[in-house]
Amino acid sequence: MRDRFVSRLFVIIILFTLIMALMPLWSGSLIWNYFSSFESFSHFQVVCTKFLVGFLLLLVMFFQKKIKIVVSDFFLLLSFVSILLSALVNGLDGFSFTVLTGLLFYYVIFTLYPNYCVSDNLLNLCTYILLLWCILPLVHFFFSSRDTQLLFYTNLEGSISTFSGYAFHRNWYAIYVGMTILLLLFSNFKWSVKCILGLLLLIGLVMSESRSVFVSVVCSILVYCFFKYKLNGRFLFLLLVLSVVSFFLYVYFDEYSLRGYASSGDDGRSEIWNYYWSFIKDHFFWGNGKPLLYVDSYSLLPNYAHNFVLQSVADYGILSLVFFLLYLVCHFVSISNKAKTLFVYLIIISLFQPYYMMGTPTLFAMNVFFLSELSSKSIN
Repeated sequence: MRDRFVSRLFVIIILFTLIMALMPLWSGSLIWNYFSSFESFSHFQVVCTKFLVGFLLLLVMFFQKKIKIVVSDFFLLLSFVSILLSALVNGLDGFSFTVLTGLLFYYVIFTLYPNYCVSDNLLNLCTYILLLWCILPLVHFFFSSRDTQLLFYTNLEGSISTFSGYAFHRNWYAIYVGMTILLLLFSNFKWSVKCILGLLLLIGLVMSESRSVFVSVVCSILVYCFFKYKLNGRFLFLLLVLSVVSFFLYVYFDEYSLRGYASSGDDGRSEIWNYYWSFIKDHFFWGNGKPLLYVDSYSLLPNYAHNFVLQSVADYGILSLVFFLLYLVCHFVSISNKAKTLFVYLIIISLFQPYYMMGTPTLFAMNVFFLSELSSKSIN
């Protein structure tokens, strides 16, 4: 009875985090019109995620018959101790202890969750939800008026960008399209169905024009095929095909798309990285003691590093990052090939996008970790 209750708690947590991440926030949505600004919605989203998910995770801990500890958990503990030391060295200025919910999350999802049984139907349900969320805006777009179509290309600041589906930003739409492509690859759908759905997802990815996501998807597929086929003829043929397709799509993104008219962010990202690198050279061991933000001199908007390594060292110093990477490596070697593929996808994304950080994981990271664990349990 107790195990069944905890399994249901996990189902609630997984579906809640997925639904929160997929809330329609495009310029034409009712939800976006309800909130006064993206910052107000972001605050609402973070508060709901941290406190509700944190509460549910505490319930999971409360119903444990005994506390299980594995070797990798010591690296996790050392990482969060380093985070606290970083905050203390910096005088606890602006530090939020809610970051410690990350310690609870990683322990529960990586150490406790594998001991519970969850139906394959949950992974199938998540895959269906993601397919619907990724493909429905394409149908909506192609059968809408010009005015409505323009809303799919208008970001929350009111400027023209690239296709963002029902998401608040084109990259948010793209990273979930990429993850859905990988889940589709893992699924037991017929190959004819996979090809049709995969083509629709690829159209969405091309319309979003997110190069980092495209590179992440290609690399992740190659990792999956390497684990599955090793270095035989099929793997080498697939490598050749993906390399050719990748080259032409990358050229398209770079020269012949909306990116030629809407800022790609390459120059801005280099400027951000230089700022973080300069800060790290002076705060290498203990960091800032809290998330460091770069304020753009043009837009005056705060921004993250768009790189997990730079952001982590700037926030809490090199020690916290080293211990955390050791923890992730210990976890990586013990999971299934499907989970490793999703894990690689997350890591590559995190090198170019601000969707994975130290401390409390983002919604995207939560979704990837939950789905990777579900994929590990899947018998498909």
